[in-house]
Amino acid sequence: MSERCSSALGAKGDVAEGPRGELAHRDLLQHSEQFEPRLCHVTDGVYCAVGYGLANASFVLAPEGLVIVDSGESIEEAGDHVDAIRKVTDVPARAVIYSHSHYADGTAAWNEQTGGAPLEVWGHERIPEVRANVGAEIGPAYLRRLALQFGLFLPAEGPDAMPNQGLGPFFFNPNHPKRTPGFLPLTHPVSGDTQATIAGERFELIPAAADSEDSLILWLPDRDTVINNNVWPALFNVYPLRGELYRDPLLLVAAIDRIRELDPEHLVGVHGPPVSGREAVRKTLRDCRDAIQYLWDQTVRGINRGRSAEELAHEVQLPPHLERAPKNRQFYGAVPHHVRQIHNGLFG
Repeated sequence: MSERCSSALGAKGDVAEGPRGELAHRDLLQHSEQFEPRLCHVTDGVYCAVGYGLANASFVLAPEGLVIVDSGESIEEAGDHVDAIRKVTDVPARAVIYSHSHYADGTAAWNEQTGGAPLEVWGHERIPEVRANVGAEIGPAYLRRLALQFGLFLPAEGPDAMPNQGLGPFFFNPNHPKRTPGFLPLTHPVSGDTQATIAGERFELIPAAADSEDSLILWLPDRDTVINNNVWPALFNVYPLRGELYRDPLLLVAAIDRIRELDPEHLVGVHGPPVSGREAVRKTLRDCRDAIQYLWDQTVRGINRGRSAEELAHEVQLPPHLERAPKNRQFYGAVPHHVRQIHNGLFG
């Protein structure tokens, strides 16, 4: 093991024990605190349910009813979302918007919350295609590698337990051993930048690159709020350990720059707690954008100097001010893997 990689693991004094007996770096254990289950009040009429699953569900109390953004991994998980928001409002559900295809399996739970009216389902037009591809030819291998990446075979307690998943507290909520799929197909597919009035609320739905080719940025101009899948509570994964199609960092940078152009007061993510305050949001976006741009720039610079993928994986590091940024911590993916992926994406 190289000196750099060894030192990156930290000294023995950095290892601590979590509430379930898990042993991990104390920073990773502290990272779990932001995933305590709760309903965050973002701004007037906007809420975000954090900590009930790997991803959040967000809610907009629109003039004509409730609009839900993402529905979780199962009907059971969505039931937790229903319980959380029903402590605030009993208005009927009118629409579900998928930020992308990953967290769309709890939608059927909202059918019982409409008061009998049909539920609108909005999302990127490629969601059916992307969902089908995951279960196609490489489905068995993909799911096996996903289970390994997320530690699904590890014990729930003891030194080998996972403190958190970097993006959320767990992959599947242990309180829901039964996971009933409840995906509902799109009634309103989005093919390009779309301005729409949903349940009386103005939305702009903007296709943008993220970790899935069917992602949308949601801009709520009357709430000064963006809901997005581009800024995570940990460094964005250019490469996930399970393997994935190439995620072009420059497309991600462009997506974050699009959010920066909107200059929102509130930034709600698919993962992690929201950020409020225009200056805080600007800094968050800048730090996340610059980290991805830096990895791209330094990898390409090294390639042009004749460095190999393995050499660059040991050489390229984020500068301290970006590495320390709260949403750039390497708790979900790691810089060496991202550098290799950029090299492979350019040269095969």
